[in-house]
Amino acid sequence: MSSAYSQSPPSQTGRWDRNGHPQGGTAMRSPLVTGTADTWKEQGACTARGVDPEIFFAPAVARKNWDLEAKRLCDTCPVKARCLLDALETSEKFGVWGGLNGKERLRHRTQSAEPGRL
Repeated sequence: MSSAYSQSPPSQTGRWDRNGHPQGGTAMRSPLVTGTADTWKEQGACTARGVDPEIFFAPAVARKNWDLEAKRLCDTCPVKARCLLDALETSEKFGVWGGLNGKERLRHRTQSAEPGRL
């Protein structure tokens, strides 16, 4: 079963890496990356050498718990809270950001919007 959350974000090459660059070698940048405002991204655990950006995005046929490896890495990240805030502010639908996948972020936004919720 596939949903919008198991698809990758659109780019000319099909996917963005964790630094906001399209995979596949083009020079285009993600619309989310805008100079110094996003320098926190350079501090992310996901930018370490050897980290496969694919772990942050569901495969075409997502298995249960596909995101556990990404979430474990997020738990070690010094900018986890900022990453989650950015994903919530931009309504990011795809991938693991700040330790939550797209469905979890949608649930968080929905619960936060309910009257009487903190």
